[in-house]
Amino acid sequence: MADTETISTLAVKIRQNLKGQAAIVIIQHHNGSISMVADGCNHAQANSMLSLGIHLNLKQHDEQVLAGAAGQDAQTLAQEIEVLNA
Repeated sequence: MADTETISTLAVKIRQNLKGQAAIVIIQHHNGSISMVADGCNHAQANSMLSLGIHLNLKQHDEQVLAGAAGQDAQTLAQEIEVLNA
């Protein structure tokens, strides 16, 4: 399992190398636990970044479903929703 110090260092390096204002690193360990560290932002800013990240992830998934590139379960659900909305 990666230790928090290593993850913190990675967040700083990512932010600096990409010349970003802030960076968040989230990792799920083999035991299922999740660690998160942020650099360059406070908790409120991190929450805003995470909320936008969720929105972007859902948008990308929707685009994949519409393009037929998502998994079978997602494609089936999309077809069922399309029938209900018709």
